[in-house]
Amino acid sequence: MMADADSFLTLLVDRIPEARPFVEEKYELGAGEAPPEKDTDTDLYANLLDLFTRAVLLPALAEERLDEDLLRRCFDLVEEMYETPGIFVQGAVYWQVLEYLLESPAIWRRRSPSSKERAGTVCRAC
Repeated sequence: MMADADSFLTLLVDRIPEARPFVEEKYELGAGEAPPEKDTDTDLYANLLDLFTRAVLLPALAEERLDEDLLRRCFDLVEEMYETPGIFVQGAVYWQVLEYLLESPAIWRRRSPSSKERAGTVCRAC
């Protein structure tokens, strides 16, 4: 599946199942119902911030015991979205994910070397 604005919700629930309850709540979906793939591009900024960064990524980074698998999947998704051609998706990823990571230095002081290294690699890519 190509990582674009309309496919973000599908990619999110496929790659990060921990985000599914937040997507289901926002879009009033039944359990296991596929998220919308049309006309969601205008929601990309809000969805990245509310359904991914605030709901999954930042809480995962704040945990005492890191879930390295979850963080790997999160950073894989961030990289895939950021590599999508076009400034719209790249801008959304930068402002709604990477900017939040860069503004949270306290998180990085407590993190494991692997998550610090991966986040640094992702942030340098932009």
